[in-house]
Amino acid sequence: MGGKTKAALLAAASLTLVLAVAAVASAATRVGFAVSPNKARYGAEVTMTPSIDATAYPGDKFEIEVFTEAGAWEKWGEGLAVEETMTPGTSGIVHAEPLTILLDESLRYPAILRAVYVPKSSSVAPAASDPAVLRLIRNGATKVKPKVPHSARRNKAFYISAAVLPLSGPGRVKVSIKRVGSKSTHSRTMVTDSEGSATSKVTLKTAGRYTITFKFMSNAFGGASKSVKKYITVK
Repeated sequence: MGGKTKAALLAAASLTLVLAVAAVASAATRVGFAVSPNKARYGAEVTMTPSIDATAYPGDKFEIEVFTEAGAWEKWGEGLAVEETMTPGTSGIVHAEPLTILLDESLRYPAILRAVYVPKSSSVAPAASDPAVLRLIRNGATKVKPKVPHSARRNKAFYISAAVLPLSGPGRVKVSIKRVGSKSTHSRTMVTDSEGSATSKVTLKTAGRYTITFKFMSNAFGGASKSVKKYITVK
């Protein structure tokens, strides 16, 4: 066999191998994953929509995974179960029921996410989408709105509260209580919930007029607020 003949056969074999690999690649299930919007503030709605270029059957599932600081993919949330057969239309793509979440502290931002198609049938291999990034828009400034009763009895408990706007996730409100004319100041911290609210019980032993100052301390979702003063008379 001449050199040219051998070269031709090798070239033909290589081409056949490339075409075979391409055929396998084209036959593989392709998973899509859209996150909208891809930037949002704390508490905002974010929609995640997986898709697939094949028929999905009841019992199949789309898992959502997050890329962790440890450098591994980890399941996040409950995922989306396929409840009825979904067949691609003219677009060749089937979109799963969208998953709507509220951006919160359950993720670290920017969050790298992907969808993984997990078929019920063991004869079909799972497939993952390309990663999508969800970024946080941090509130540059916040406001704290405190509530303090006008008066109270000494040695009798009363409640103070604070609300932080815009929503900036769980955080700390520093509270300073000082009797007018006194040099000493009592400080405490109130922890806000996911709705930005916090409540604390206070008991003051000495009669007089008091200044109560509130300040939200900055966190990952929002900047610090200005200090706000309220007054209460203890009888």
